[in-house]
Amino acid sequence: MGEKIIPKNKYNAIPEDLPGKGIQQLTQVIQVGIVVRDLDKIMAEMKRIFGVEPDAINNCSTPLNGTYKGEPADFKLRICFYSFANIEFEFMQPIGGKSIWQDHLDKNQAGLHHVRFNVKDYHGVVREMGEKGIGIYQDGLVRLDPRYRWTYLDTEPSLGFVIELLSLADSE
Repeated sequence: MGEKIIPKNKYNAIPEDLPGKGIQQLTQVIQVGIVVRDLDKIMAEMKRIFGVEPDAINNCSTPLNGTYKGEPADFKLRICFYSFANIEFEFMQPIGGKSIWQDHLDKNQAGLHHVRFNVKDYHGVVREMGEKGIGIYQDGLVRLDPRYRWTYLDTEPSLGFVIELLSLADSE
């Protein structure tokens, strides 16, 4: 039986030589996340306008140990990924349950949702953001590879978008 892992690509690597600790690591945007109402329409438009197909399309359910506003989560979404213009674009369509993505649509805000940073010092970033009054909005282990954790920080009220962290689940 083969082990399921996050696909190895430059967007999922947590560099060993990542400089700094805590929020000093937030220097390179790895991914832009966009919430959409109709994923099929977006994929058709990406093909029509740019001539590109998604690298991956997934139907996702609640991640392992997933939370939403500090409580156990139960949600579903469709996502697709594009390696495009030297960055990863993630398009997300919520299809059930309470989630940060559905909240985004409920505010009538289809569009930019998050920018992602890959970090080594996860707890340092979370601690420093907490000191600034920014908490965790939603998080969980990556279902495809639970060695990784994703976390959405509640920066939308102050920045207009969410900051996402990707780290190894057992990181510092």
